Amino acid sequence: NFLPLRIDIDADRPFREQSQQVATKLLEARDHQFFTLATLLRHLDIRRSANRIPMVSASFSYQTQGEGPRWPDLDVEISRIDKGHTNIDLVFEANEIDGEIHVDVTFDRELFTRETIDRWLAGFLQMLAAASDSPETPIRNLSALSSASMRRQLEDWNATARSYPSGSLLSLL
Repeated sequence: NFLPLRIDIDADRPFREQSQQVATKLLEARDHQFFTLATLLRHLDIRRSANRIPMVSASFSYQTQGEGPRWPDLDVEISRIDKGHTNIDLVFEANEIDGEIHVDVTFDRELFTRETIDRWLAGFLQMLAAASDSPETPIRNLSALSSASMRRQLEDWNATARSYPSGSLLSLL
């Protein structure tokens, strides 16, 4: 079931505490798992559109899976299919399979480019690595930029120094 949650992020809270708060919120939400987004939308009487889900522009899901089903005399392989279209602008699906986390991203190609999504995923991994190394670090101090990306943004892209003629503006007229 698609279960909507609103998570408030406190940038001054350490990552470990924020993670615990999110875990608690998820466990509490399971008590209401049968009150789905569709049920909520029916109760709110919100006008719907066939090509998009109201009130939702991004989604994140995390699932754990084992090796997959096993049947005698039958080989089974789990694979992902590129949906090519989504009625949510941005969907992140993290699947833990046999100790590895695979992240699939579906996005509206009119809003985002593949390069943007790749950059966001790299930043997400950078933040997770930093949080894993130091879980007591406040959220605001976890960088989504690698040192190379930080240098590119602060130095390379910001290298705007230009020579200009000396003297007053009046003498140029």
